Amino acid sequence: MANVAWVFAAGAGWPVERRVRASEVVVRHMWDEVDVAMDPEAHLLVFSISLDISGRRPDALSADFRAEVPARSPRLGLGEEFLACFRDQAERKPDSSAATAVRQGIAARISANPLDAYGA
Repeated sequence: MANVAWVFAAGAGWPVERRVRASEVVVRHMWDEVDVAMDPEAHLLVFSISLDISGRRPDALSADFRAEVPARSPRLGLGEEFLACFRDQAERKPDSSAATAVRQGIAARISANPLDAYGA
């Protein structure tokens, strides 16, 4: 994925330094945690994706905000679609991070995402 970020950034005419940065953020978003002091952008991406996909740390945001975001931007089966992609990749690439996530129960976490309760 980092290579894809690099290619898209190059196609957009970004300078090399910015392409490198985009690649770093993409790599780091797969970490469990990224210290905000080390890399604010990757920290934000890890937090937001883990909340959006598997419902991790919903209490870090106010209840009003958790209700407002899905109301403005409905989830429309995001979890199920994402899980289907994970399962597909896990089947094709048993040693991938997607396969590890499937083995470790990502389906249950996605299904229990509290964001899906808003605007349902």
